[in-house]
Amino acid sequence: LIFATRGAPDASTISESDARMRIDSGGNVTVNNGNLVIGTNGKGIDFSANADSSATGASTTSELLDSYEEGTFTPVYTGSSTSGQTYSAQEGSYTKIGRVVHIQAWVKVTNKGTMSGPIRISGFPFTVSPTNQSAISIGYTNGYNLTAGNNLQLWAYSDSFVYLFQAGGTNNSAHITTGDLDTEVWTAFGGTYHTNA
Repeated sequence: LIFATRGAPDASTISESDARMRIDSGGNVTVNNGNLVIGTNGKGIDFSANADSSATGASTTSELLDSYEEGTFTPVYTGSSTSGQTYSAQEGSYTKIGRVVHIQAWVKVTNKGTMSGPIRISGFPFTVSPTNQSAISIGYTNGYNLTAGNNLQLWAYSDSFVYLFQAGGTNNSAHITTGDLDTEVWTAFGGTYHTNA
């Protein structure tokens, strides 16, 4: 079965160049030219014919792939209140597949300005699902003054940001505050989290 378009009024003869989509005898669909556009929000590709997970405790909630998106975002350091910052780099990219969001980012503040309360890196492209909290991996840092033996940790557990913590050895996790930062701070990070968006 061939679906075709033709600009000429005489459509008695269809050539290969006119074909836009075909369904072969095995049921395979080929789109020759153009995109497959889902015209209704919440609709997509249904994989319900696949066998569900048989793992103990696993529960299938959806088998519909209804979202795909690529883009950029602007990471920014924030506190409960924030003012007076200047940046030399704010680069973030993301890919969203269904409810899973993959991010990569690099942010460099040349003047941290004034920040109160726990320090966050904000500006994530989608809100983090509070029922699927995630740890975000750190690639490079500079300008953090941590307690001896502690490591920097990034935790995404709600809203559109990640909290910064420090912990190590027998030390309990503690929020990073402005006193733990130099005037200039660099952070490169990446990770995956779930969203309800």
